[in-house]
Amino acid sequence: MDSKRIRRILIIFLVTIAPAIAFFLIYGDGTDCARLTVVNQSRETVTELTAHLEEGAAYELGELADGGRIEVTLEDAEGESLVWISYTRPGGATVEGDGEYFEDSDLYHVEMTIQPGGRVLIVNELEYR
Repeated sequence: MDSKRIRRILIIFLVTIAPAIAFFLIYGDGTDCARLTVVNQSRETVTELTAHLEEGAAYELGELADGGRIEVTLEDAEGESLVWISYTRPGGATVEGDGEYFEDSDLYHVEMTIQPGGRVLIVNELEYR
């Protein structure tokens, strides 16, 4: 192979791979920050709403009225993890929902819906892009 042909192959390679490298450097590798959405369908306002990770991190989400929703990025997760919520119902009863497995990837979106009577419905979506 002569040097012109090698140079042409190298230029084509760089032109085709450069956008992928730039995308990776700007947006990362897609392995960060799963999301949790909490929806309140309990017919009551809950207080002291908190999301917990098995690593010990807690996200204070505050008060959530009936019909409300809040989303949090689970930045403190490490690899495979477990997330659950706790909250206080009117009258002072504290509820701790079941946990849900997820991985530390932006492909994971866990939705927890507070139902009437305090039950927590969990949906875990793996969002392939």
